[in-house]
Amino acid sequence: MPRTLKSAKLDSKTARTRVDAGKRVQEPITEIPGRYLTYRPKRGGGVWGAYWVNPENSKDRKLTPLGIADDERPSNGSTILTYAEALKKAVDLFQQIEMLKADGESIVETIVTVKDAVQYYLAQKTRPGAKGAKSLYNIKKLLEAIVIPTLGEVEIKRLTRKKLEDWLDAQATTPRRVKTKFGQQQAFAPSPTTDEQKRARLVSANNYLTYVKAALTLCYDHQRIKCFPVWQQVKRYRGVTRARTRFLDKNEAVRLVNACHPDFRKLVKAALLTGCRYSELTKLRCQDFTASPSTVFIRDPKNGKPRHVALTLEGKSLFEELTLSKNPADLIFTNSIKRRVDATKNGIWVKGDQDRFMQLAVKAGGIEPRVTFHELRHTYASMLINRGCPLAVVAEQLGHTGTAMVERHYGHLAPSYVADAVKAAMPHLGILDSDATKVQMLKISAS
Repeated sequence: MPRTLKSAKLDSKTARTRVDAGKRVQEPITEIPGRYLTYRPKRGGGVWGAYWVNPENSKDRKLTPLGIADDERPSNGSTILTYAEALKKAVDLFQQIEMLKADGESIVETIVTVKDAVQYYLAQKTRPGAKGAKSLYNIKKLLEAIVIPTLGEVEIKRLTRKKLEDWLDAQATTPRRVKTKFGQQQAFAPSPTTDEQKRARLVSANNYLTYVKAALTLCYDHQRIKCFPVWQQVKRYRGVTRARTRFLDKNEAVRLVNACHPDFRKLVKAALLTGCRYSELTKLRCQDFTASPSTVFIRDPKNGKPRHVALTLEGKSLFEELTLSKNPADLIFTNSIKRRVDATKNGIWVKGDQDRFMQLAVKAGGIEPRVTFHELRHTYASMLINRGCPLAVVAEQLGHTGTAMVERHYGHLAPSYVADAVKAAMPHLGILDSDATKVQMLKISAS
């Protein structure tokens, strides 16, 4: 309910002239604690504001400008307001806040520190259907381990370009974290000394900056922070990303397959013949395989866009063998090794299983330098490109929306792709024809 009594300090121009310059006057305007109409005198007309203080947390507060007071110019009902108009506008704003609050939402500025922004960003990414939610686990670990401890307590309104650039430089020179047993203090590798090690740290720092900017931008877009987006001025290190260079050749692929555990061997074969991610393969069911045309259907990919992956004759034979005598709803790939810790996951390949089996197989197969399971996907792409497959087709098979990622990581493997494109586009000028040599040279006068 708005106040019904007149304000002795604010309801008339004469009363407002008695307010000291630079002083803000605030008066409660509703029966709910913590709601105020404010006025601050200013040349050209004072400023009305709606001031909100959270009764449960006095640090949670916000002042929203409403408009200019009609001290020197008549009201227009929009940007220049009388006392009554400002009061109504403030009441309407607070009523909107209460309605949104009842729905679990808020329009009050609650993002104060970088840590708050990161937590809000992660909360938004966990919502059903949120873009990028597939890779949230790794992003969450990175933000909690790197960003929050080093930048989390900084107030967003005090962020400057220099402060962010100094933080970025510090991350680029910090030794990388190494896997540490649970409960032990985090261990670090030696400080980077070689050019390759330093380049790798620059790439990591770029990744940290990307996620910080993503979190702050999301909060800014959702109107949770109002300050100038200074983080958008901070640039990544340039020229530090390199094309992937580690792929298995045909002989290495055969040695790896032969060295695998029988259940894991099926996954490795499928990865080499489809280029699918580990998470995509482990979710495949028999009904996702179609013999004619020979494809597997990826229902739940990382980017959220389902796709059909075309199979070679070898790939078709593999999936026919794997789905034989199974029900359509059965998983194609299963793990027969029993678990002691979590028996509910027996028979299912879960996140992280591939790492241990891959390390054992790589070591047994004598493959150096070592490769990860994800690099089987890169091996698949490199083999296609080396055999002249168009980049657009490779991108479609891998599930990319365009050829940019394929060109960046595998373009160097297909020099003929660039050469053929240039030859097809460039017209024949005829400047080297035999007739061109018969043209008499012009004589240029010295005067």
